[in-house]
Amino acid sequence: MSNYSGYKPDSKIYLIPEPVDFRKSVDGLTMIIQEILKMDPMQKACFMFSNKQHDKIKIIEWDFNGFWLAYKRLEGEKFKWPKSAEPVIPISREQYNWLMNGLNIYQRDGFSEVLARKVI
Repeated sequence: MSNYSGYKPDSKIYLIPEPVDFRKSVDGLTMIIQEILKMDPMQKACFMFSNKQHDKIKIIEWDFNGFWLAYKRLEGEKFKWPKSAEPVIPISREQYNWLMNGLNIYQRDGFSEVLARKVI
């Protein structure tokens, strides 16, 4: 069950593991997406950024005529922000919900798929 009721992307979700300077706003973040990551900031996708302390997230997404900038600041907590050598991590909506609920995006627990095809 999810307690998170904030921003819910309905497109591709790209997480940027490297922390960014949170003084950056739309122009600075789109510059990172375009110039450093070599991606199109105007594609149907949202891009997630965090600060060094991982207690804040900025999400930028292109709408048909401008950018949305969502901002979340935690009080006394930190996001379980992944570390990666990759500059961009595509994540699912499920992983997004895990992250926004304080969980790691790489859940290792849970039920395994049953591969046997015979009941008895």
